[in-house]
Amino acid sequence: MLEVLRSQYPVGQGCFHAGHVKLDNESAQKTSIFNYIYDCGAMNQGDLKGAIDCYRTKYDHVDALFLSHLHEDHVNGIDLLLSSVNVDTVYMPYLDNLLPILDVIEADLQGTVPTSYIEAKIDPQLWFSRRGVSRLVRVLSVPEEDTPSGGDDVAPVEPKGPAGFDVKIKTQKSTGRFYHPELKKMESGEVLKICEIVPSCHWTLVPHVDPAPKQKVKEFNRKIRKACGLPDGARLTSRQLGNVLRDRSRCKALRKCYDEITKYGGGNNHNRISMSLYSGPEGYCNTSQVEYALLLRIFDKSTYMSEVEHTYHLREEDRAVGWIGTGDAMLKDSKVRKAWENTYRLYRDHISTMLLPHHGSQGNFHSDLLTSRGLRLCVASASNSSQFKHPSCDVIKEVCKKGISFHHVSQDPQTRIDEVVRILDNSQKKI
Repeated sequence: MLEVLRSQYPVGQGCFHAGHVKLDNESAQKTSIFNYIYDCGAMNQGDLKGAIDCYRTKYDHVDALFLSHLHEDHVNGIDLLLSSVNVDTVYMPYLDNLLPILDVIEADLQGTVPTSYIEAKIDPQLWFSRRGVSRLVRVLSVPEEDTPSGGDDVAPVEPKGPAGFDVKIKTQKSTGRFYHPELKKMESGEVLKICEIVPSCHWTLVPHVDPAPKQKVKEFNRKIRKACGLPDGARLTSRQLGNVLRDRSRCKALRKCYDEITKYGGGNNHNRISMSLYSGPEGYCNTSQVEYALLLRIFDKSTYMSEVEHTYHLREEDRAVGWIGTGDAMLKDSKVRKAWENTYRLYRDHISTMLLPHHGSQGNFHSDLLTSRGLRLCVASASNSSQFKHPSCDVIKEVCKKGISFHHVSQDPQTRIDEVVRILDNSQKKI
């Protein structure tokens, strides 16, 4: 039997999603568990700490940590997470070595930037090495020339097969000396096969990183190096960038570099270069035993927490049990959305739950996202009374108009939502 538990934790304006894949059958002869997390950040650190504390009471390790992008409300809890549990592999979007400086510049506009924050952005391999991570995988951005511009007649991308390395590896233990984690790259759309559900059908994880124009990135890099006083090809260090940020006149020159990549990453929209993640079946699971359960958590002072489980035995035509997270992807933009759809075209009908882009923002949303045949639940992770007005009332109306359920996970513990998927092979009895 395959059992998948996925949880959207109540962290307010931010995101902390955790998934646990458990396989128990005669052929495996044992129970295997794969734990993954998608984003770990929130504007309110107290809410986030509570969620991480809750996570570590049940799990002491993370096999795969996926970071949709390096914006504060999606990653500022990583240090706390890494100090609480062992993390084997970190997956992060990769376009260019200097592009994360956009995050540093924005953070500087809001106050002083710690050296550790700068290092995490421009030298993540060193930063993660000091926190016990075994491997860092850079997920490459979809090349702009591969971005489709047509409609439904565009040929879907073929699955790129399993990534060229083992998905699960043993965490390296610190010996008192810093080591660099293994550094790998993978393409958007490459399949990470977690386990075989039934013959020829696997539970998979499939990341996708939004496209960005190469010429704009090239020009952005040229101006960044000039603003920092570096020759072409010279490596920018966290110390050098810190010195530039302390010099107000040079810092202004850095901020002007925003304009070079505005359409696909600059200014207030720079977080559009984001990584989505699909978690679900690859191909049709030819099994007559599929269950889906939605767990609502009810909190009270005497018992602290109780669970109410609603179980649904899915119909043959309603077997979608997959999940997809969209980070802060600018899916309202047609070119970005077409690239996203092309990567996930073969998985779209398996998606039952979608974590809406940018906390349910209208500026990142498009109604085409709701066309997946099996989609029955949309989730927005955002604070109550958010200054950003997330989630958007217009987005909620669009979702409900399609007959799809909507759930707002806020900082209120009662809004936490868990989903359980159970898939039995044909030889097993019904639960």
